[in-house]
Amino acid sequence: MSITRFPKLRALNTVKRIPCTIFEEFEKNPETGVIRKRYFRFDLNALADFEQEVGMGFAKLMNMTATFAMVRALYFCGLKHEDRTLSIESTGDLLAAVLQSGEQNVDALLQIAFQAMTEQKALGAAPTPALPEGEAAEDEDEAARPNASAPIDGGGPAIETTAVPAGSNG
Repeated sequence: MSITRFPKLRALNTVKRIPCTIFEEFEKNPETGVIRKRYFRFDLNALADFEQEVGMGFAKLMNMTATFAMVRALYFCGLKHEDRTLSIESTGDLLAAVLQSGEQNVDALLQIAFQAMTEQKALGAAPTPALPEGEAAEDEDEAARPNASAPIDGGGPAIETTAVPAGSNG
């Protein structure tokens, strides 16, 4: 099925272009000064490709610590849409250059990719936690307050927070 024949499907398949700028320093042509621009595209196909690359479901990976293989596969699957010559190994080479420069670490690289996924709504909308039947929030402010372990920005990874009482040293 070609989406070009179905205008409504084509419109739904439009994904916001999110620049991936971390490689620009390493992909600048020294002769011309031209910088290679790359853009993430995290859609269902990219996430399915990612799952095949790493051999497990995305939901299971969300609960794991970042690994080099996971970050490399995520960047490869998110960037290969515009560069069919990009390989997983060349993606790894670019990521290695970024890591060796000291500008980013693995966790920061993963956060950059997750931010792009969130902005592109690749994981869909965040589920709204349901209250048990018959229970209601004590007041409107409590109902509007986000759960600390809920995904941020409608679909990113859950981030746990810990409250520290005022005046304590941590």
